[in-house]
Amino acid sequence: LGREFLYELLRSVSPLDDPALQAGLARLVDAELLYQRGALPEATYTFKHAMIQDTAYQSLLKSVRRQFHTRIAQVLEEQFPERVLAEPAVIAHHYGQAGLAAQAIAHYGRAGERAVMQSANEEAIGHLRRALELVETLAESPARHQQEIELQMAIAAPLSAARGWANPECEGAVTRALELTSQIGDVPNLSRVLYGLATTYYIKGDLAASADLAKQALEAAERTNDVPPLLAAHQTVGIPLYWQGEFSRALRHFEQVLRLYDPAMHGSLAHEVGTNRGVTSRGYVAWCQIPLGHVDRALTSGQEGVAMAKRVEHPDSLAFALCWLTFVHWMRREPTLTQERAEEAIALAERLGFPMYEGLGRALRGWARSHTGEGEHGVAEIQQALGELAQTGTAIGAPALLILFAEGQWQVGRHDDALGALDVADARGREQGAHNLAAETLRLRGAILLDKDEGQAEEAEGIFLETIEITRGQDAKWWELRAAANLARLWQRQGKKAEARDLLLPIYDWFTEGFDTPDLKDAKALLDELA
Repeated sequence: LGREFLYELLRSVSPLDDPALQAGLARLVDAELLYQRGALPEATYTFKHAMIQDTAYQSLLKSVRRQFHTRIAQVLEEQFPERVLAEPAVIAHHYGQAGLAAQAIAHYGRAGERAVMQSANEEAIGHLRRALELVETLAESPARHQQEIELQMAIAAPLSAARGWANPECEGAVTRALELTSQIGDVPNLSRVLYGLATTYYIKGDLAASADLAKQALEAAERTNDVPPLLAAHQTVGIPLYWQGEFSRALRHFEQVLRLYDPAMHGSLAHEVGTNRGVTSRGYVAWCQIPLGHVDRALTSGQEGVAMAKRVEHPDSLAFALCWLTFVHWMRREPTLTQERAEEAIALAERLGFPMYEGLGRALRGWARSHTGEGEHGVAEIQQALGELAQTGTAIGAPALLILFAEGQWQVGRHDDALGALDVADARGREQGAHNLAAETLRLRGAILLDKDEGQAEEAEGIFLETIEITRGQDAKWWELRAAANLARLWQRQGKKAEARDLLLPIYDWFTEGFDTPDLKDAKALLDELA
């Protein structure tokens, strides 16, 4: 029964009658081998030392131990169903020690599911690992493979939350699930497994592999025509498209998720896959809307994601939503709000042990601090966060984080260091095929060069013109506005006021929202000067 046990449970499994059992326990208490807490029959007993319990346990023949564990498991199920529901790992342990692997696996699976529901990710990982160990003892069969697929995908969710999707153990779980799915040709599971592996690859920064797996996931989901796989697949297709700079195409897939998503029917899926689809798709909708120039709609989408995550009380989803909303404030150039949301994300991530979200929050808070009078401290925090995120295996988003670092360095007057960070950001983006911030990386290079040395005006002008060309290819009006404002300001200083106004005015006039943002305010002020 363990080092601590209830008299009531011991009586239920013991072959002794009450007087004999109580007399035996009294002798053990008198000998100080056991401690008694409470009066019979509600008493609880504890072995004085774990070693005493171990010695007594090991003195039993293995066959006898198995008989006892079998009896205990049966009694728990028959007489203590509330305890089985509350502590499934307890009965799983007894079935496991009894050599009844199938029953033990089922209860360890429930224990893992229960721990995931409580965001006890490390506990869930432990229960599900034990279940997987027991699966290996079963005879090879399609049923065994199916059971292992379910467990591998179940353990991927807490692993991704606690250690990140790029963690080798998380990748190994999903890869093994795909291998088994391919062996048994299980179509209903195929889309889910492909989604998990696509997520692993995009987090690692392999967008080409992620996009290919995402396409396969969508094809598999469309064959089943089942909504949960379609939710996952559309989101999986949209994510690499966003990072590749295909904002409009990505947005259509995220909006399709929101059209299909029903909170009542699909909210509980968050515990299976790690995050709530309604929450995460709203976050990505916001990220697509920003470069497309819909900056107020982006803010609303991000805020709706946070509100939904709080309603469904799913901590992993809330950490995601807070980080994604914080990035929205960064892209809107709002340092105070960036810091506020980042601190919320950091506090939650610290409390629940989400290293990736904690690192993202710290990087964003560092950027905000570097823009609100704490330049050196902010730069140091970004640098520390970059190191922490590297340890999680998170590679995607590296260009954005390096841009944060470059902007912080620029704020404290380290122009060469800032340009070096942009060089690395550009290289990482090209390696990954991540073009979502290619225009911003280039524009910042021109702005920093010009700030460092007015003699670099010709090179900066060429950079701004190239940036505008990139933004037009992506329909990225927000990045185009920034690049046009930089170039118009340069032309203004060179006396080319008419050219500057002709460049900036049509872009400014395109916007129908976001007029309280610094970028549009600055553009309006510049147009007034040019007039």
